[in-house]
Amino acid sequence: IRILTEMERKCGLVGMVGKDELGSKIEHKLQSLGVSAKLYKDDKSMTGSCVVLVSPDGERTLNTCLGASQSLSAEHIPHHELKESGILHFCGYQWTNELQKRAVLEALSTCQKSNTIVSFDLADPFVVQNFNQDFQSLIKNHADIVFANEQEAALLYQLPAEETAEKIAATGAIAVIKLGAKGALIQKGSVKHRIAASPAKVVDTTGAGDSFAAGFLAGFCLNQDLKTCGEIAAFVASDIISRLGVQFSEDARIKTIKMLKRSS
Repeated sequence: IRILTEMERKCGLVGMVGKDELGSKIEHKLQSLGVSAKLYKDDKSMTGSCVVLVSPDGERTLNTCLGASQSLSAEHIPHHELKESGILHFCGYQWTNELQKRAVLEALSTCQKSNTIVSFDLADPFVVQNFNQDFQSLIKNHADIVFANEQEAALLYQLPAEETAEKIAATGAIAVIKLGAKGALIQKGSVKHRIAASPAKVVDTTGAGDSFAAGFLAGFCLNQDLKTCGEIAAFVASDIISRLGVQFSEDARIKTIKMLKRSS
C-alpha cells in the first residue's frame, strides 16, 4: 500500500492492531500516507509484527507474530467502500485463520456483486501447500489477477511455472508468475508475455514480491496493457531490492510516475 500511494494511487486498508505503541505508529503512518484506513483495535492482543533477517546475498527470512491481525472478522468488512473500489487485493496468509477466512469470503461476495476486480497473491509456499484446494477454488471462482512466485506456482498444481500460468489463465484470471532474476511470466487467455528483470544490485529482497504487485496494479488501474504493467512492476521491484528496508528511492518513484503517465 505504501508503494502504491507513493505512485499516486488512492488506496484503502482494512486491518486490526492492538491498543499499543506499535498499533498507534501504524495508524499515524497510514494517515501520513493518505491511506483511507479502517484500522480496528483489539484490546486483548498486541499488534502483529515481523522480524526480518537478511543474509549477505540479499535473501531474507521472516519470523512473524500475527498478533491482533488474527481477530479481523467479517463484521469489519466495509462493504460500501468495496463496492466503490476498483480492485480488492488480498493474500494467502489470510487463509490461516477461520475469522479472516470468513471475512475474505464476505468481501469476495461483495466484489462479485459490484464487479470489483479481485487480486489474489498466494503469499507463501507454506500456505499454498496447506490450503491447496481452497486456493484453486478461489482462483476458479473469484480471482481476476493471481500473483505467485516460482515456488508457490509449482505447489499450486504441482506443475512448472508455464503450465501453472496456463491453468490459471484457463479459469479466466490473469496469471502473474514472478521468476526472480529470470523476470516474470504474465498470461491472459492464450496470450503470454515474458517480462525481463530490471538490472539491480541485490541488497535486500524483502518486499520484492509485494513491490512487483504494487507496480503491476498501478499500471493496471490506469488500463495499461499487461506487458507494460509487467515492465513497470519489474522496475519498481528492482529499485526496492537495491537497498535495505523496502524503501522506494525518490528517483525511481519519479521515474515510475512518469512511466505511468506516459503510457496512460
